[in-house]
Amino acid sequence: MQLLRLLKKENICIATMKNNHLNLLCCVIAVVLVVGGIAGSLQLMELRAEEPRRAIVAMEMILGKNYMIPKIFGVNYYNKPPLFNWLLAFTFSIAGSYKELWVRLPSVLSLFITSLLIYKIVRRYYTRQPAFIAAMLLPVSADILFYGAVDSGELDLFFTLII
Repeated sequence: MQLLRLLKKENICIATMKNNHLNLLCCVIAVVLVVGGIAGSLQLMELRAEEPRRAIVAMEMILGKNYMIPKIFGVNYYNKPPLFNWLLAFTFSIAGSYKELWVRLPSVLSLFITSLLIYKIVRRYYTRQPAFIAAMLLPVSADILFYGAVDSGELDLFFTLII
């Protein structure tokens, strides 16, 4: 009798393990598709909206070796906090390039780190499925896909992560 109960429990555990592996595989496929879709387009389009302004401020920080006072064409620029410009300057320094990819990369990475944090927070209180759904709703939401992924050199996604 106990052996029968044990076998039933193990069958349930095996079925649950298979289901967990399937869920994990679905998660990985979904993340790869979303990451690939957004990251694949990072350098396809020229900089637009406010992206050139962010890049110019960071480039002037590097070229002028003045990281404390943001400038655009030599004129002080105090409209936005310099934290994102420092991150861009750091990214440019590591990459050794000022291409569109490097302007947009910090924001896209911020988007996926934010999604990961959403997963971890929701997972603390619920099961994996609602956590996964909550985490995937952010990168596939209309605002992010049509604004954040296109103009991803903006500072909004980065400040969403740190707040």
